[in-house]
Amino acid sequence: MESPKTRDERIGWYRRMLERAGYVPEVYPGEVRFKHEGGTYQILAYDDQTYVAVVFPRFWSFKTPEERARAVVAACATTTGTKAAKVLLTEDNHVSAAVELFCSPPEALEPVLDLAITSLKYAVKSFKEQVAAS
Repeated sequence: MESPKTRDERIGWYRRMLERAGYVPEVYPGEVRFKHEGGTYQILAYDDQTYVAVVFPRFWSFKTPEERARAVVAACATTTGTKAAKVLLTEDNHVSAAVELFCSPPEALEPVLDLAITSLKYAVKSFKEQVAAS
């Protein structure tokens, strides 16, 4: 079988990969969502067929400038101390974590998906601990 080339082909492949792993994926434009241990994760596909992101979106929110400042410090500390995962603040006052990878061919995501999820879970835990300690 030929490797998926277009974004839609890759989304379809990621959906089937998740189904093989026992997940119940939902397809949206440019992404596949799936639940893991109570959290909703996303696999984002981009026009660059070698680039993919596994994301745990919007796991934290903040309302005040003081909360935002604590979140920035916690995100920087977590990203620095976590393999592969980045913690990012969004413009709508939320915090997400992402593992971004170059996967060529796209099927290369399958053997590292569990590691990406583990890294995201660790980043979320670490971020929350950093915020609590500040």
